Amino acid sequence: MKQFFVLLLTGLIVFTFACNDTPSKTSTEPALDTKAMEKSVMKIHDEAMAKMDVIYKLKKQVKGIADSLQQDSIANSETLTAAYKNIEALELADESMMSWMRNYQIPKTKDTPEVMKYLEDEKEKIQEVSQLMNMNIAEAEGFVKMQAPN
Repeated sequence: MKQFFVLLLTGLIVFTFACNDTPSKTSTEPALDTKAMEKSVMKIHDEAMAKMDVIYKLKKQVKGIADSLQQDSIANSETLTAAYKNIEALELADESMMSWMRNYQIPKTKDTPEVMKYLEDEKEKIQEVSQLMNMNIAEAEGFVKMQAPN
């Protein structure tokens, strides 16, 4: 009988610790999820940010082409229009990145569903900025390549 009580008491103690251990694991899970999400957001940002130099160089190249075409603006009106559209698109991509960075607030607390939702929204926004940058870079590179002498 004594062994039964010892066994029962041991079982209750193990059960109590097992039950107490579960909430502590789940309470840290959201923090790990938000931390991973924040890293994911910043990875996209960092990759897009690395393209800012490309945007700057392309904008300079396209402006140079536009300046040289300006001498005969009537004959080159279509090409000038395309150049100005490319410059505008590159500036939009640049400003989109700057705007995202101005508005992004690193979450102070990391364990709430609201923070996770915020990070998910920011990830979507920075992905859109990155796509805009990539598209405008590709178009400007194509324009520059078309203007290069054969």
